[in-house]
Amino acid sequence: MKNYNCFSIKQMQFLLSNGQVPIHVMAHSKTKRTFWIFEQNENLSMLLEKWTANKSNL
Repeated sequence: MKNYNCFSIKQMQFLLSNGQVPIHVMAHSKTKRTFWIFEQNENLSMLLEKWTANKSNL
């Protein structure tokens, strides 16, 4: 199964508010930035499309 790595706090909050729960939270090995790993599914794909279309309004 494929995963989606999310490096945006705002995007992660959007996904959480729409019922998606990360399967892991990690720190990037080089940058040390926190990122959230979501399991790819149909609902996540739909939410990512919505995020891309409306991210300036979200």
